[in-house]
Amino acid sequence: MKKPGKTQITVTSTPLRVRERPELESTPYLIATAGVLQNRIFYLPPERVLTLGRSEDSFLQLEDEQVSRRHCLLERKGDTVFLRDLNSTNGTQVNGERIVEVALRDGDRLTVGGSQFTFQVPTTVGGAAPGLSLKSHAYFEQRLEEEIDRAGRFQRSCALLMVFEDQSGREGEQREDLLAIVAKVLRPMDIVGLYGKGQLEVLLPESGPEEARRVAENLATGAPVTLRERLSIGFAAFPSDAQRKEVLIERARRAMIRARSREGMGIEQGGEGKVRRLTLPATRIIFKNEKMLQIAELVQRIAPTGISVLIQGETGVGKEIIAQAIHHNSPRNKEPLISLNCAALPEGLLESELFGHERGAFTGAESAKPGMFEAAHRGTIFLDEVGEMSGRTQVKLLRVLQTHKVMRVGSTQERTADVRVIAATNRNLERAIESGDFREDLFYRLNAITLNIPPLRDRREEIPHLVGVFLEEFAAVYGKRMLELSGDVLELMLQYDWPGNIRELRNCIERAVVLTEGSTILREHLPTKIFQYHQEQRTKVRRKEGGEALTYFSNDAAAEGGLAGNLKQAMDDYERDLIVQALERCSDNQTKAAELLKIPRRTLVSKIRKYGLS
Repeated sequence: MKKPGKTQITVTSTPLRVRERPELESTPYLIATAGVLQNRIFYLPPERVLTLGRSEDSFLQLEDEQVSRRHCLLERKGDTVFLRDLNSTNGTQVNGERIVEVALRDGDRLTVGGSQFTFQVPTTVGGAAPGLSLKSHAYFEQRLEEEIDRAGRFQRSCALLMVFEDQSGREGEQREDLLAIVAKVLRPMDIVGLYGKGQLEVLLPESGPEEARRVAENLATGAPVTLRERLSIGFAAFPSDAQRKEVLIERARRAMIRARSREGMGIEQGGEGKVRRLTLPATRIIFKNEKMLQIAELVQRIAPTGISVLIQGETGVGKEIIAQAIHHNSPRNKEPLISLNCAALPEGLLESELFGHERGAFTGAESAKPGMFEAAHRGTIFLDEVGEMSGRTQVKLLRVLQTHKVMRVGSTQERTADVRVIAATNRNLERAIESGDFREDLFYRLNAITLNIPPLRDRREEIPHLVGVFLEEFAAVYGKRMLELSGDVLELMLQYDWPGNIRELRNCIERAVVLTEGSTILREHLPTKIFQYHQEQRTKVRRKEGGEALTYFSNDAAAEGGLAGNLKQAMDDYERDLIVQALERCSDNQTKAAELLKIPRRTLVSKIRKYGLS
């Protein structure tokens, strides 16, 4: 039974379609984005005073020790909603600032104790359907950034839809139908923006990729057949597809463009598709290669145990990242992970670093120092390049693994070291055992589980994703907008063997980001050795103008000399042919040819002059 004097409010914890409640189309509301009422929506009736607090008589009761019994109140006067703090102990905040009384504006963020709310006012603008609040792109970007920040802090998700309607020949009429359908499908908490002509952008708070696809499908199936065939919808989700606003928009937009290339209506996701993810505190590890998918699954299975792990693979394949994933997903993740490259230190110093030393143990040991095994007590130690360890140090390491006790250099006292050991090497330890360079008993202690990480050349399908991750990383580091690769650059990367593996690819992308002045990474931004490798793999003869044959030398032919001159000539001829083909396909339209080649028109004009094609 409703208490006397207590106003009844409209509360929904499920997606509410505003078309089902016409009286709510112009009613401002609060969305609980964090706290005890998270994901619920509260409509604010007119000419009412609404209290928030722990009291049972409160309009919104917040059972939170940080909230006072009568914490604050909302008062709606006409079209304006006022928020007033009631001398609460911990205060009331709007957009991060403590307030006494303030008139709320659309999009304001309210903080009451551990609860957070977003204030929204439905508006109908620019021909939008009734009940649909159509925002500007600038406002939409601001709200998207705020939602990504909120989702990141509270380990939640959100999604972005890009909806394109082909309006050619039917301007005006069909757009009204699309907006009406969008209004029916979305929740009040969802935000719609106008991205461009015929393009809508939709923010879906508290939604992952599955929910985003469901909304996209509902948009498509709810449209008349004539409109459905003209729709293209792309979507991307935070955090699975991107962690930054610019990247999320770009991936959803690219997905929409891919959807447009389909016959009829298309829906595309701007993410990684079928992948496996390993969790780390500050990064994502995403695998696509079948071998790496198996390794990721094995890592998830062995991480909770204390079993020793040996990681084998070439330099730069990501052995330390795998070790970090094992530690982070284990019960030891509250304690340190300490890493040491065994090849970087001479024998005496390596022993001191691993096991510690007492004062006076050797010249320069002016004070006692605990070793890495002591520092990693109850945690994990990662020994990289363990195959480079001397025989004497191997003996001491074996004893630590057998007894879980460590003895400092210059000491006779043993100390307990409860440590999980993860070792890594780029050497074939079984051959090292045969040659007497590595102890067999230590090998079997270390490799209770062995993970063999394939080189990047054997998992080329992961290169596009890794490139995207590094582009996102270095665009942020160097303060640049999100860059993209021209098609021929990605093709060169996919063909290159990457002897330095992921480390070399990362350095290559960082170099390209620094050198790029525009928004697209071109061939000239790549290291020369990638071109040289490409040409060495293409031993063939092409016909130049006038009938002269041009030979592309293989690696064996390089010894005969003349490779540098021929390589430059070959690259120029290849570039010239591409430009000729592009101009022919575009009927000599330089603007379209430049778009096809993914280079600025100014660059194309310069190269046309260079090769005498004008």
